[in-house]
Amino acid sequence: SYLKEHEGGDTVSVGQWRWRVSFWPAQFAVWGAFSILPFLLWLFDILKNQEALSFAIIRPVSGFIITWAARPAWRRVARAKLQPLKFGIAVIAGNFPLALIDYLGSLWILTASGLISNKAPAPALLTGFFALRWVTLVAWTLLYVNAKQILSNAVLKESIRDAELATLRAQIHPHFLFNALNSIIAEASDSQKVRIITQSLADFLRFSLKQREGIEPLERELAALENYLLVQKIRFETDLEYH
Repeated sequence: SYLKEHEGGDTVSVGQWRWRVSFWPAQFAVWGAFSILPFLLWLFDILKNQEALSFAIIRPVSGFIITWAARPAWRRVARAKLQPLKFGIAVIAGNFPLALIDYLGSLWILTASGLISNKAPAPALLTGFFALRWVTLVAWTLLYVNAKQILSNAVLKESIRDAELATLRAQIHPHFLFNALNSIIAEASDSQKVRIITQSLADFLRFSLKQREGIEPLERELAALENYLLVQKIRFETDLEYH
């Protein structure tokens, strides 16, 4: 498993499966989904206040631009590996001026385009618009940064597990090979047993080498296990029984 940083995002590979975790697909998915609500409000004429509807319609566009512009700063914050409390405070405080820019920019665009009147809407309405922008920016930042961190930790654990498994294999196989060769020497007078041990040993070692490339189907896993046990059965004879 590995987590590879590149221009387009992160590629996460676990076994034979691979995922592309990138900023842009997430960006389009989140803000695209966010645009559904104002579209439904407009389509079914649910929101009668045209000024509020205009703010809702422009929100995905302004949010997309603001989060794209703030991405480099949040990546630096993520690399700093702050404690959860400090990170949360940084996200909440850092998104305040961004939400203010988002809100004031949207207000200016809507006023200049004539979608809302020059007369300011009700203060409570404006406060709600600003608070909504602040909350969504904080949520998006936490989602983006924490998702990358969670994936990074998951891949790290997977890599540690694979390293431990590789170490275990490296310890087991030499002993198994040594014992199998001794069994061949011990059974040199019985050509049938020598043939079984040699063939089973060859098949097991071939499987072991291929297994490093990825996950094998259960049928091949069981066949490899049977080859292993055939060698051990000839070695231990009646002292070993298995099902």
